[in-house]
Amino acid sequence: MAFVLSSVQDGGMENELLTTDNTHLWLMAIVIAALGAALFSRLSILMLRHRIQLRGLRAQRGEIEAVKMLKNEGYRILATQPEQAWPVVCDGESQSVRLRVDLIVSRDNKRYAADVKTGAIAPRLQTAATRRQLLEYSLAYDVDGVLLVDMEKREVREIEFPGAQRCDHASVERLVWMSASCFLCCAYWL
Repeated sequence: MAFVLSSVQDGGMENELLTTDNTHLWLMAIVIAALGAALFSRLSILMLRHRIQLRGLRAQRGEIEAVKMLKNEGYRILATQPEQAWPVVCDGESQSVRLRVDLIVSRDNKRYAADVKTGAIAPRLQTAATRRQLLEYSLAYDVDGVLLVDMEKREVREIEFPGAQRCDHASVERLVWMSASCFLCCAYWL
């Protein structure tokens, strides 16, 4: 097996043969390139894992600092990382999804789901994932509101979703009392 390569030497054309005698050099080059690609891939994966771990540590530190900050602002911590099963109906079939908010806090007889965000992008309301998450917490948890705790700016912001329909527990309680009163009145008259 022979391949013909042309090279220019001393102004003239010469034919060079790439024979099976030096194909081992080509094979070695291919093996080195493959090993380099594998090493690059492995290093990329390790760097990605490291960044994810750093992000996780930053989030944990942010949550610890958020607890201190919320306490300093007069909030009482009721629960940390509470899970909530939330029923969702898909094509008529009920399913339960698990949610986990960072904190449940209270202040002035109101309960809040508090979501702690670190970094430059996550705490912004323009970030769709943050908005959706806060809306989900406001609907799924038995709370009066949601808080966005921005650890970069060291701010606690109360977020409202005016169009969202949430069960108004005061209205339900009034309805129960009115129904009970009507029942007692009817029972008295009979």
